[in-house]
Amino acid sequence: MAEISAKTIQASLDDFRVWELGNKFLYELCAEYPDHKQDNVIIAKAWLIGRAYAAALERRKKVDAKGDAFYVGKLAPQIRNSEIDDWFGALRVDTAGSPTLSIKTHRNLVELLEAITGHAKRSFASKYLHFHFPEQFFIYDSRASVGLRRVMKMLGEKPSTYRQHFSDDVDKDYADFFVCCDFVSQKLSKEAGRELTKREVDTVLLAVSDGKLD
Repeated sequence: MAEISAKTIQASLDDFRVWELGNKFLYELCAEYPDHKQDNVIIAKAWLIGRAYAAALERRKKVDAKGDAFYVGKLAPQIRNSEIDDWFGALRVDTAGSPTLSIKTHRNLVELLEAITGHAKRSFASKYLHFHFPEQFFIYDSRASVGLRRVMKMLGEKPSTYRQHFSDDVDKDYADFFVCCDFVSQKLSKEAGRELTKREVDTVLLAVSDGKLD
């Protein structure tokens, strides 16, 4: 496996550029429609982000509503009647970008989605939050998790070293992932000679997970 360097980081980012246009539309969608007061807005954001990022919310074992009926009759009204806009409002005024607030907000969304779908949709939750707040949330999924473990190994670090004793009001899997990503972000930024965004950190993790740095 190649070493992490400014060159390999840039190569990872260059390979990812083909996806930037598609992601741009998702960022713009969430920026133009940040709230959850209209069913069509809720459905558009959940549907497009979920499908684009292999985290569709309608994929669940217990199917009490399928397809359109799930989005229209279940997902949209339950999200609209939740406290999600209060959570998002707190994030908007958090100019310091508190990791604790981000991690707790992720837990809140996971619990809301679990009540709706019957599953802890932590991957979707991280992606949904990231597109609304790209500088406050790392993207979590199986590929990023594999990439994170490999990068930590390349850096001679163990993920367990950076795990913290969080209170019960967090999703532990995402909390541990977030803290380790924060550490890796600092290391990658130092190698790159500039501060990497959370999106760029995710891009490097995916490149490592896919073996592109081998």
